[in-house]
Amino acid sequence: MNVGDTFINNNPSSYPHLWVLTAGPTVADEFLIFNLTSHTSGCDETCLVQPGEHPFVRHLSVVRYQRGRLLPRQLLEDPASLCAWNTPIGATLLQRIQAGALASRFTKRRYQEIVRAHS
Repeated sequence: MNVGDTFINNNPSSYPHLWVLTAGPTVADEFLIFNLTSHTSGCDETCLVQPGEHPFVRHLSVVRYQRGRLLPRQLLEDPASLCAWNTPIGATLLQRIQAGALASRFTKRRYQEIVRAHS
C-alpha cells in the first residue's frame, strides 16, 4: 500500500467515489485519504481533475478536502473491507492533490500537518 494508491468505497449505502491515499503512513499507521467528486457550481475548486487524468475520472471533478479522513492500514488491508482497489494516480496529480490540501481552506489543520510531514 502506497501513497497515490486509489480505491472505490463499495459500501452499498455510499456513492462510489474514488479515494486517494494522499499521505502516510502516520506514526499510528494511518493514511490520509481524500475523495474525488463531480464538479458543481460553488464547490471547492482548489484542485480540479480533468477527464483522463485517471481512468475513473470521466468528467470534470474536484478533490473534496472537507471529507478527508484518516484510515488505519489494518482497515485498508482487511479483505472484508469494502475497498475495491483501483489504478494508482500519477505523481503529477498526487503532487497537485497534496498542494491543494495545503491550500484549501476546507482541509483540517491536522491533515495539512500530515501532508507537510509526508510529502
